[in-house]
Amino acid sequence: MLITSYSVSKCNNEAMVIDNLKDAIHKTNDTTSLLIHSDQGILYQANEFRKLLEENNIEQSMSRRGNCYDNAVIESFFATLKCEFVYINKFKNIEQFKYELEKYLDFYNNHRIKSNGLTPLQERELFEMV
Repeated sequence: MLITSYSVSKCNNEAMVIDNLKDAIHKTNDTTSLLIHSDQGILYQANEFRKLLEENNIEQSMSRRGNCYDNAVIESFFATLKCEFVYINKFKNIEQFKYELEKYLDFYNNHRIKSNGLTPLQERELFEMV
């Protein structure tokens, strides 16, 4: 899974989630096979968010209570992010956190080898060839 877009904010709100989705759509040439992983949070169930998904033919994978399998891909990523980045670093402020996160995500997408021997970018390129 390639991380296409992300946001960092002191507060979680609908505008942040929608702006992040718009950014992901803007960065993606073809959204027909795009899948977004989210939890059941109210922000991901908002009418404007769901409408934006529908308008761009994006499928939403949202875990159901007691069933983490729908969302296992993003849950695995967040576990990796916490272990490899959050827990082992100390940040002076939010600006440093954002800067270091940008570097980590570049590493994760372009250089970190996953269990299949490929980076997330290589996986996407391989998938697009099929």
